Amino acid sequence: MKIIYLLLVFGLAFCGTVIPTEVYDIYYNYEYSLYQNYDTKYKYYAFRLPVNGGDKMDIEIKISKFSSQTFSVLAWEYKNYPSVNQVINHDGGYPVDCPTQKYKDYGNYWIYYFTVKADADYKYFAIHVTIPDDDYKTLIFQVDLTKYKYSTIQDLSLNTDYPWDKSIFTDEKIPKDYQIYIRIASFSQDKCEVQLTTDYTYDRRYDFRVDICQYSYKPTQQQVYYGDIDVPCDNDIPNTCETDLHYYFPFETESNVNYLSIRITNNLGDLDNLKIYIYSETGMKVAILVVVIVLPVLAVGAIGYFLYRKFCGGS
Repeated sequence: MKIIYLLLVFGLAFCGTVIPTEVYDIYYNYEYSLYQNYDTKYKYYAFRLPVNGGDKMDIEIKISKFSSQTFSVLAWEYKNYPSVNQVINHDGGYPVDCPTQKYKDYGNYWIYYFTVKADADYKYFAIHVTIPDDDYKTLIFQVDLTKYKYSTIQDLSLNTDYPWDKSIFTDEKIPKDYQIYIRIASFSQDKCEVQLTTDYTYDRRYDFRVDICQYSYKPTQQQVYYGDIDVPCDNDIPNTCETDLHYYFPFETESNVNYLSIRITNNLGDLDNLKIYIYSETGMKVAILVVVIVLPVLAVGAIGYFLYRKFCGGS
């Protein structure tokens, strides 16, 4: 039977069948603290996770070192949204292929993980986790895709260069089809551009895809990853730059817009370098205003205060 079963390498196996009593909805790259409802000798968790068919991911448990390391993890996949009862009882689900369990040493804690892949046309995972009682210093559950397809959400600033960090990738190359997620404070009715610079160009029309959604409020992580049907979005914005190694994706924000979520998809291939710059015309004008007017005023004030202290007996 192709059910995921992970028994971490220390401790004793659990006996019997464990049935969780509540379902927790999670999403990609979200760190879920298992302490939130940790109140019995053995705590059983059931998670419901939206997935995209074909996505590769690591199911992870992060714990402090020198803790008991006996866990069990079971997973099933569904083509349609499973009910709470279906998730708890894994009714109607298909077992996920069993992976090879691995672990990573992170200083004061371990991350135990195993890599799985959602089959085509499947849209949800049900994941059961069993945690024994112990004196944990860290106890985190996560479904991590950062090495494979989806970045963590980066909260960036306008008009600032950001070289993309490649250290999480085994070969230090940003893989093809990788999706970068950005959340950024913005201005209403502004002229903007997502500007990308990389180390080679193949087809300027298709090397990158940029999708942008506009919010009046700061979007949640779930909205950034999965979108919101009630929010206006510009999808697959065309590149207007004709210069090799550079890509410009222009767009305009609507009224009452305060935040943007941006998804950048690498269609080019494995990249050694990628630099991201989010240009804002309003933000640039504000910066110029600060340099031309505000800073000189502050400088004059500082000089005046210095002279006052020097010649008027200030102490």
